[in-house]
Amino acid sequence: MESTVVAVTGARRGQELVDAFARRGATVVHAPMLSGDHPAADEEIAVDTRLILDLQPQWIVATTGVGMRLWLESAGRAGHHADLTALLQRTRCLARGAKAAGGLAGAGVKPVWTAPRETDATVAGWLAQHALPGDGVAVQLHGGHPRAYDVLADKGMDVVSVLPYRTGPPTDMDRARDLVERLLAGEVDVIAFTSPGAVRNLVDVAESFGEDCTTLLRAIVTTRTAIAAVGPVTAGTCEDLGLLVRMQPTRYRSMDLVREVESWVARQPHERSTHVTLDPSASAARVDDIVISLGKREYLVLATLSRRSGGVCRTEELLVSGWGHEAPDDASTVKHQVARLRRKLDGTSVAIQTVRGVGYRLVAAS
Repeated sequence: MESTVVAVTGARRGQELVDAFARRGATVVHAPMLSGDHPAADEEIAVDTRLILDLQPQWIVATTGVGMRLWLESAGRAGHHADLTALLQRTRCLARGAKAAGGLAGAGVKPVWTAPRETDATVAGWLAQHALPGDGVAVQLHGGHPRAYDVLADKGMDVVSVLPYRTGPPTDMDRARDLVERLLAGEVDVIAFTSPGAVRNLVDVAESFGEDCTTLLRAIVTTRTAIAAVGPVTAGTCEDLGLLVRMQPTRYRSMDLVREVESWVARQPHERSTHVTLDPSASAARVDDIVISLGKREYLVLATLSRRSGGVCRTEELLVSGWGHEAPDDASTVKHQVARLRRKLDGTSVAIQTVRGVGYRLVAAS
């Protein structure tokens, strides 16, 4: 990775990433884009907790381990700990991932289901299939208000939430602004994101330079700087904000992100670039200035391929990405979606290549 400039935006485990990239020969710019998780005021949490206790929901969603811990601690200070713990223990609880399941374990609760992809959309999709109109659903939110659970309200469920913590702004605004200036000047090859909050804060800092700078930032990450996102939640936030994601590891862990970046950098001298810009709001993709409308499964499969552009995506990975908890056992389902995508991408500068016995990858069309 010599001569590669990598920007690290993480705060909590940022130094670990800095050291890992430096050991691989990269020049590292460390600019934490958030100041960590800030607990909400006990008064705010208490209001939401009382609402949830009054509702007596049929379902409770834990999205993060730290969020569940902070919620229970705040409930204890407000005198609601026993009532909240009892509610959790008699209610069907879902976990957005292993850490959220660990947070529930702190209250003596084992979730009835844990999302394999660790995304809000997967949890909401599962609930949309299993909960009934009129059911109450309480969601422990993480850092902000994801739109994924809106689908439950649309299906007639009574959705309430509690936000135990928020993601704070950068503590060192000079370093944050310096990173934005370097990005706009084209001085960064790869920028690594390990949380949605860091993505949102980067865009906020760019907006403080002026609206034109935000537009330029989106152009830069399409043509010059490659974004590496640790997992689908962070990648989805990038795409919601119009930022192209080039890399996402199969396992959503920091060291896997480092290895994914290392592999991507090694491939670049031998591969022509592939640019697919995703538009989640329209379920569409832009290739060569052509907007391609996609079905739900087509979009999710193409999004996964584009985030590992040039790298091979296993068929099983595409099944989980495209179908979540509804992933079928029959791998031919992926073949059908890939065939549809190939027809839509025909004539563009990108193509989907079959890697026999393994899966597929997105490459430059020959």
